[in-house]
Amino acid sequence: MRREPTRTRAPFPRTGRGAVRGLVLGGCMGAAMAASGAMPEEIAETLEAMPEEDLIIFEPEAGEAQHSVTVFTDVTCPHCQDLHADLDDYLEQGIRVRYAAFALSDASRELMDRVWCSEDRHQALESAKSGEQPEAEACDASPVDRHQETAQQIGVPGTPTMATPGGELSFRLTPEDLADLLEQEAQ
Repeated sequence: MRREPTRTRAPFPRTGRGAVRGLVLGGCMGAAMAASGAMPEEIAETLEAMPEEDLIIFEPEAGEAQHSVTVFTDVTCPHCQDLHADLDDYLEQGIRVRYAAFALSDASRELMDRVWCSEDRHQALESAKSGEQPEAEACDASPVDRHQETAQQIGVPGTPTMATPGGELSFRLTPEDLADLLEQEAQ
């Protein structure tokens, strides 16, 4: 049975530098970390520097990607699982989804290493978000440490955190609200 997400206020509002959006569908909080105070421009540059081969990317139908968002995710986070269950709705809005790892625990860290070390990362992510174990073992080539460092650098407070190309951070937005935000950023 699928749970309906509840709309809540974001638990990590920031003012001034790197504002974080407020009305969201929920999120899981990680270990307490100080806000980075990174400016949106700094966040945008950091996201752009992330190698795409280190990310798990889902694309809309050929030629339909109008926007892109980086989602810091933990495969065991129920809000991340809900977002992933609605992935087609984001893709239908023309949003290209770039997943980066953000482990909330040692157990999920090990699981996410296995996902990112899998030959078929897309299938491994699908399996892990469904509660199954990926077949691959952890490997030295896993980018999960780099993703964690990037998340801390830009001030990601929990999962799922959506980071726009313009440097806005938010917990999960609806596909429509995210499309509107990305359209505003593009203008």
